[in-house]
Amino acid sequence: MWSSSTPSFWTMVDSGYPNEEYAKFDGKTDERAGYCRPDPECNNSEIKRLIYNMPSNYKGKTIIKAEFQVSLARGWNDTARDIMIYQMSGAASASTNWNNMPSWSTHLQTRSVGAEQSCKSTTRNTVFEVTNAIKDAVTKNRTSTTFGIRAENESNKEHWKRFCSNALLRVNWNRAPAKPATTDLSMSPGGACLSGTGRPYVDTPPRLSAVLRDPDHLTGNVSEPVSGQFRVRWTPPGGTQQQLLYTTGKKASGSRFDYTVPKTIPQNVTVLWDVRTSDGTIYGPWSSDGGPPPCEFIYDATTPSAPKVKSAEYLEDRLIDCATYSNATWRNGVGVQSTFTFDSDSTDVVEYQYGINTNPSPANVLRPATDGGPVTMVYLPQEEGVMFITVLARDRANKTSAIANCSFRVGAGAKAIAEWQMADDAAAEEAADAAAEGRDVGGAPAIKHGEGVEFGVAGPGGASDRAVSLPGPGAGAGYLETAETEIVNTQRSFGVSAWVKLDELGRSQTVVSQDGAGQAGFTLGYDAGRAAWEFGFPTTDVNSLGRWTVVGGTVEAGRWTHLVGMFDQQAGTIAILVDGVRTESQRRSRLAARGAVQIGRHLELGTYTNYLNGDVADVSLFNRVVVPNEGGPISEVKATRKGYWPVDTAPGGVSPEHRAGQPLTLGGGAVLGVDDPFGDPPSIPMLGAGELRLDGVDDYAATASAPVPTDHSFSVVARVRVASIDPGQPQAVLSQPGAHTSAFVVRRNAANRWELMMTKTDTVGADKVTAYDSEAEQTDELWGQQVALTYNAFTNEVKLYVDGQPTVTGKAVNGAAWNASGGLQVGRAFLDGVWAEYFNGAVDEIRTYSGVLDATTVQLLNQPGDGQVDL
Repeated sequence: MWSSSTPSFWTMVDSGYPNEEYAKFDGKTDERAGYCRPDPECNNSEIKRLIYNMPSNYKGKTIIKAEFQVSLARGWNDTARDIMIYQMSGAASASTNWNNMPSWSTHLQTRSVGAEQSCKSTTRNTVFEVTNAIKDAVTKNRTSTTFGIRAENESNKEHWKRFCSNALLRVNWNRAPAKPATTDLSMSPGGACLSGTGRPYVDTPPRLSAVLRDPDHLTGNVSEPVSGQFRVRWTPPGGTQQQLLYTTGKKASGSRFDYTVPKTIPQNVTVLWDVRTSDGTIYGPWSSDGGPPPCEFIYDATTPSAPKVKSAEYLEDRLIDCATYSNATWRNGVGVQSTFTFDSDSTDVVEYQYGINTNPSPANVLRPATDGGPVTMVYLPQEEGVMFITVLARDRANKTSAIANCSFRVGAGAKAIAEWQMADDAAAEEAADAAAEGRDVGGAPAIKHGEGVEFGVAGPGGASDRAVSLPGPGAGAGYLETAETEIVNTQRSFGVSAWVKLDELGRSQTVVSQDGAGQAGFTLGYDAGRAAWEFGFPTTDVNSLGRWTVVGGTVEAGRWTHLVGMFDQQAGTIAILVDGVRTESQRRSRLAARGAVQIGRHLELGTYTNYLNGDVADVSLFNRVVVPNEGGPISEVKATRKGYWPVDTAPGGVSPEHRAGQPLTLGGGAVLGVDDPFGDPPSIPMLGAGELRLDGVDDYAATASAPVPTDHSFSVVARVRVASIDPGQPQAVLSQPGAHTSAFVVRRNAANRWELMMTKTDTVGADKVTAYDSEAEQTDELWGQQVALTYNAFTNEVKLYVDGQPTVTGKAVNGAAWNASGGLQVGRAFLDGVWAEYFNGAVDEIRTYSGVLDATTVQLLNQPGDGQVDL
């Protein structure tokens, strides 16, 4: 890699004025090196020499080449003359003169030069080789090197040359590749890198694997190609150490490199192996240099065979060999029980140990019914991602097999099988099932019954959220009920969640239940006797002899609370999460409840009771376990407004937030376009008294800090008018930056379509997901268009809305959202370390929310009016 530095200081010394200082050439752009005879032209000046202090902090780097470059401005004439460059014994300073200058200790090079050029030239015409001087600086840990320029002939006035102050030190350097980390070393069979008593036995020569890295990058931040060298050593009984070396081909830094040990290695001796990295110039240290010790294994063909693994859910519905198996398929998923079966070709296996994302543990032991037989473990994924399962077999002689290591991929948990957001229009007669897309039967709306059921009330997120209000008991008591039955199988694992706000606490009330024959198959609600939230099941149907229940949390009238209830069939447990706090209990009997779902009441002894008086929102049913990690993201889905900028005023270039939150500060040349229909030309904002107008060059507006965390659920909305509908470069409307890129961007793409983009990491060149609206074209009409982005951290879905409607193609999945700490940006985006995609047009009515705006609220926001101020 090449790096450059300019002088930190430069000076000239003159033998004719031996006590005079000429720091930085006394303000001149160039100075003489060489002799000028004292006469009226040169006064008393005689021999001049030039000295440059050059920063050269290359500690820890290998110097390949170094050049000192400088422009030769002019000479006595343009005849080439010999000029010498020296490494000085010390640095020059403002007090340096002929009498006290550093000694000219090391002659580096003499060059004959004569061509002349301006000091403003960026391509300097005189280049000296100074590699040894910079190597010396690295060896002696110096951060600066001082160079001196002088004429070889300092007695002939025709040999002087004038050099500029624009010296440049260019250094081609290299850093040794990184020492491979033990955690990046593995073998198959064999598993992780271990030594000593933990060393694995392998029954076949293993494939050694290492992830190798180099700290340097090529132009454009492209990873430098590297190769690896594996070293395998052993000492046979009574013999001397033997060694094998294998050098791999080149790959990008950060890649995995492999070497399969040949079958000629001896059995029943300890084999050591380590690895080092080469960047083509130098080798880095061995992975064992200075510790930890080399990886070890013992090749013993008599040990039990590495177990084979079967999983119909994640691998294959047959036993497979992990060492040769590769499957990149993502499979559901979080909260769904699955099984892994282990078996061995060896007939004397008495025990299997296993681990998930770690090596097998003695704490995880399964024993076959008969020696050599198979065993099965039950697995409930708690998070999505690339996982691996490890397993070893132990025989009667206590010999362990090689560790089988199978990689598999757990997808995100299945979405809710039914979801009633309660975001319906106030005049609605039923709560729509938002999960209808994924149901074969086309959805299960919850139909309004009785009196007093009111849609459209404020939800847990405030006015920007929606809920349904239920009136409690009494004549015509209102509730919601599905026509579809047995939405969840209450004998198997399932989950239920809801937001609830009670208006009274003097009696028990039910949020959601599912009918059985005479009893509700489950209830989620409030137990007045225990003054707590409860998730419960009857022990039997019709006339239950008792209940399995779990309670948790405190209950306050008038306060929104998020509840999650779940039943784990395999573990026989029930649990309730109250605002994310989990309580667990047992359920030892099961019954099938095949009736309708009730919202706001439940069935007991053939009669409905416990009518709810209060508000309910976001009721969801899952045909799987809702794992603890999902409780938080589910509750985050509620939309709460965090910022609203109507952009009607901007005193001093600052547009206030509607409720005195952090303002938008206008930058570049951004201006406020105010309502002036009789102006010349007329000025009419899209909405209200003003709008933000941007020129597409350097205009923008921004908040000082992040209004929403982008690794949680969030939504952003704005009204936009483009300056021109002609296709062109992408133009960002809204974004939120991190250190290197933006977490999200809502923009106009090059094809003149509205588009969303989310990155997966805060890095240059980060992977990203994009989706655009393939139907609605952009318009430059006066009232503009509304664009909105919503991100659901529970389902990982990101959606694009245009003019209040969800777009058909503008949706994607991002399971790797990260939190961008920068302020909201209006009219530009931070991409790969650079501000870009400046917007040309007008932006108005900007809103941000934590949580996910429902489609109804987005549609309402697209209907201008005073009623939208609080949304």
